[in-house]
Amino acid sequence: MTAVLGILNKQAVAIAADSAVTVGGTENHKIFNRANKVFTLSKRHPIGIMLYNSASFMATPWETIIKIYWNKLGETSFPTLREYQTNFLEFLASKNYFTNVEMQRNYFASFAVNIVDSTINEIAKNNRGIFDNPTDESKQQFITLFEQQLYSLKGSWQPNTDICPEYETYTFENFKNFSDVVLNEIIDNRFTQNGFDLSEQIKELLKESICLILKAKEYISNHTGLVFAGFGEEEIYP
Repeated sequence: MTAVLGILNKQAVAIAADSAVTVGGTENHKIFNRANKVFTLSKRHPIGIMLYNSASFMATPWETIIKIYWNKLGETSFPTLREYQTNFLEFLASKNYFTNVEMQRNYFASFAVNIVDSTINEIAKNNRGIFDNPTDESKQQFITLFEQQLYSLKGSWQPNTDICPEYETYTFENFKNFSDVVLNEIIDNRFTQNGFDLSEQIKELLKESICLILKAKEYISNHTGLVFAGFGEEEIYP
């Protein structure tokens, strides 16, 4: 658990954070207690940034990313703090050398497995016998319950309009082109190899549900919080 703190008055802002930070993905991670989580974002201007939760972005340390941005920003300044934040996020989105397609798919696999396993565990809570004494009949019962659970999952996320702006034009076909290899492997490992044969309709329903969750502003996956503080050129208060 991270603690970050900001104290403001009309003259300044003081920011501080503890030294505990999480490194790793959604399934395997480690906590270190000697991390720096407070950085200056500009060479010349009073802009700071604090981190909480994960210390890396797609396996690249945030400290490295911030140093690259600090050098790129140089003497550039902006009228408001919000514009520094926007510029930093645009920089982050424009740099593909922080990761590669294989790394993206690895992170996506962890994200998807978390959803699949959570759905299975939800069924197991009230239907332990299906897993303790599997028979052809109980396996079919599980598949029926799994399909019902997926319809419920899709129904709860589909009305959500609070999606990440980067995904506004991202279609289900775009999603399938990227994710089909990963999701088919998960389906094979979790279901087919254990004697649970999902229909194509259920597989499609599973993919639709994961796509909806991926596009939403959610905190299922391991994430980093970024806190920006300071003065823009035209701001008299921090």
